[in-house]
Amino acid sequence: MKMKKGAASELIVSADLLRRGWQVYRNLAHAGCPDLIAYDPRNGRLVRIEVKTRTPANSYNPYARVTQKEHLDVLAIVEGGAVEYLPPDLSDFIELPIGNS
Repeated sequence: MKMKKGAASELIVSADLLRRGWQVYRNLAHAGCPDLIAYDPRNGRLVRIEVKTRTPANSYNPYARVTQKEHLDVLAIVEGGAVEYLPPDLSDFIELPIGNS
């Protein structure tokens, strides 16, 4: 079930980015980071995204489960179908290349 939730969340983030005009590529390996790579053709920006799913039964701190922060630009949290984009490490807060809306 966990793998299905993760895949569904990756598709939710992909759809959100596609609506925003980004090109999205999924990592087809079963293990590895990042989950997605997104490219904004308007400005040439490329970002590496880790996707985490948060549910009422699983309201953990998403940062606790990110192990390869150096390989990420954005952490995407999916909760109830909504997507929130965060920096991969709160200690190194930067302006996010995607932005929340």
